Amino acid sequence: MDDFVGIISNRMKDDLIGKDSGTGGKQVIEVPSIYEPEMSFVMFRSQAGEAASTVQIDENQPNQEEQLQQLVDERVKEIKSIAEKVSVELSIIAEAS
Repeated sequence: MDDFVGIISNRMKDDLIGKDSGTGGKQVIEVPSIYEPEMSFVMFRSQAGEAASTVQIDENQPNQEEQLQQLVDERVKEIKSIAEKVSVELSIIAEAS
């Protein structure tokens, strides 16, 4: 299960932040929104030679790793829920046969 969570985590990091997220040039900041509060963020990239932390960020805001972990946890929970539903359906079909 840990390998599966790692795969999901890496995939989401690549999709949301980009493959070069390990470099200090990209930052993701959560922003308020009336449309999709859970999915509202801004990503920006520093130019070459520019300091990566020139933007002031609220200290109370969770960092990228915490946010990514929350997203991964939600995704794993959804996948487990779907797997349980499929398992129940297969059990019902097997019993009916």
